[in-house]
Amino acid sequence: MPDTRVLVYATMLLVVFLALQIAAAVMVYAERKVAALMQQRYGPYLVGPKGLLQPLADIVKLFFKEELKPKAAEFTICKTLTVKFKSSATTSPTTTRPGATRPRPRSSRR
Repeated sequence: MPDTRVLVYATMLLVVFLALQIAAAVMVYAERKVAALMQQRYGPYLVGPKGLLQPLADIVKLFFKEELKPKAAEFTICKTLTVKFKSSATTSPTTTRPGATRPRPRSSRR
């Protein structure tokens, strides 16, 4: 039987993850509405009621989007480098320490 702390942490992780996903979708929707207002046109309104499902439609579109690969490229190298660069871009913020960006205090000696 799993430990209750593990279940609590997993539940908290799921709740935070879903909250961040919903917040991102709301921000994208708001950004599109503001951009539409600034350009004096209608905002996203084609998918779902008043365009509320537009972020979901964007995700589905990304899954079925054709991948660009040069004809002369080797398949394994192209895939390997794609995974390498995408993973390094997504994990690099997790490896930096928050305190590492603060400058060192100046010494009183001159």
